[in-house]
Amino acid sequence: MGIQTQNRLLNYKLQRLVEVGQAFHSVIEINRLIRLIADRTADILEADRCSIFVFSKKGDCLWTMAATGTTRIEVDAKSGIVGAVAQTGETIHVEDAYKDPRFNPEVDRRTGYRTQNILCGPMFNSDGATIGVFQLLNSKNGVFRPEDFEILQALSGFAGNAVENSLLYEELKTTFHSVVEVLGASVDAKHPYTAGHTERVSQYTLSIARHHGLSQEEIEVIRVAAYLHDYGKIGIPDAILMKPGRLTAEEFSVM
Repeated sequence: MGIQTQNRLLNYKLQRLVEVGQAFHSVIEINRLIRLIADRTADILEADRCSIFVFSKKGDCLWTMAATGTTRIEVDAKSGIVGAVAQTGETIHVEDAYKDPRFNPEVDRRTGYRTQNILCGPMFNSDGATIGVFQLLNSKNGVFRPEDFEILQALSGFAGNAVENSLLYEELKTTFHSVVEVLGASVDAKHPYTAGHTERVSQYTLSIARHHGLSQEEIEVIRVAAYLHDYGKIGIPDAILMKPGRLTAEEFSVM
């Protein structure tokens, strides 16, 4: 490959890198974000497969939040190629996987895939701590090039910040949903007849929404609406809310 061709290819990859960095910050939902990161990283670095490993809650293992062509994989956080990257924070390039003693061929045996070369790098958060590991398999160019290492390091910064923000968003969303559920339950608790009503409405509504293929964003709005659909009752006097017979015109106006 000539110098001019190499420069054009590098410029193209750098342009794609900027576009990918912008794309990472346009997606907040964690599963979609991780999938996007894996797909775009494999595309830019021209790898056949890309997996993104993240630490388990205990920190003793790493598991694939995104993995091309296979199901969830778990590896020890202190062994193997992925573990070595997680512990050292250094990028590792393996030109021949089966000649590296750190490589575990079990996944290949299970899936029928043949790993030839590996480029494995850390994913850092804003504090510089390793929060995950990129693993790219089988360069479509036959071998990963030195510029691929630099691009992977740049992607690591983009991806790490995006993932960190996304995880924070997920925590806030979980807290928000807990508050909403408590508000819904507080209405149900006003009368034994309505016990569990809000939870059932939420389950039925979300099932219908998923059945009709609504987007995750639309489902989130519906989840909140379902839990709060009766919340206006919290301001209704018990004498009216629990009245067994028909309401008077005045009571109906209050309701």
